[in-house]
Amino acid sequence: MIDIIYTSVPMSDCERNELLYNGSLIVFKQIPGMLEVNCILDRMIRENFGNDPMRVVSKCPDLFDVNMKNLQKDFRNNRDVLPFFKLALGQSGMDLGGNYADSLFLRCVPPIPNVTNLTRGKIGVHRDTWGSNIQQQINWWSSVYSLTEANTIVFYPKYWQTPVSNDTDNWSYEAFCAARTTAMLSDRPSCIEYPYAPSATQELQSSDAVSVVVNPGDILCFSSAHLHASTPDPEKYSRFNIELRSFTGRDVRDENDSEPRNIDNAQVDPKYEWFKCLRDGSDFHA
Repeated sequence: MIDIIYTSVPMSDCERNELLYNGSLIVFKQIPGMLEVNCILDRMIRENFGNDPMRVVSKCPDLFDVNMKNLQKDFRNNRDVLPFFKLALGQSGMDLGGNYADSLFLRCVPPIPNVTNLTRGKIGVHRDTWGSNIQQQINWWSSVYSLTEANTIVFYPKYWQTPVSNDTDNWSYEAFCAARTTAMLSDRPSCIEYPYAPSATQELQSSDAVSVVVNPGDILCFSSAHLHASTPDPEKYSRFNIELRSFTGRDVRDENDSEPRNIDNAQVDPKYEWFKCLRDGSDFHA
């Protein structure tokens, strides 16, 4: 079982993090700033994928790479999405001056028939802490369009405090960056010949796996220590979602026993350099 809290009431960093560090998920409902983000992204996606973006990949898979490359370029050049996303975080109760985040990322996960091992949207079962090595890290996740249980994000609460075999001992962020650069210079920028993140290597019991469905305008918030995965639609629908990872500086500086422990990550050096202050863009100093 997993405790999912649905709320439209802002939570302070302390209140939110206490729940997340104990394994709960929080869904902040219909945040005004997030609704603005979705309007901008919907327009941007339709400009690149047409008026039926959720099904266009299954209809015209050969166009996926060029469409996605153009969409990511538009996303990087846009000056409105990030301010509205920050507004949404503040409306959820976050103190932007005390929290640090990585880059906002727009992902497209094609339906299963169009997914390959090289598709960037495909990531295996993983904990996001396996990449950053920051146990206090939090994920913020929102979908641009409506979801189903077959096309969303899935959690494995059985492994919240149970070690899982994984490839953190040989995954390299530097190798991923090199592969990403190579892909961006090629004709298939969405295909990166290196895992996007470390992933589980053992067979998992999925009997208690939990698929979480949120509505456009909602933000799903969870500890990055949660074992989770992306589930592509089995037939024809693509999913477009936006995501960000953050941590509260105070919690990293003042570690305590209530925060998630590292139980299976072979890497230990925290990637603080990935994160900037959400208010002024300054670096984090532990």
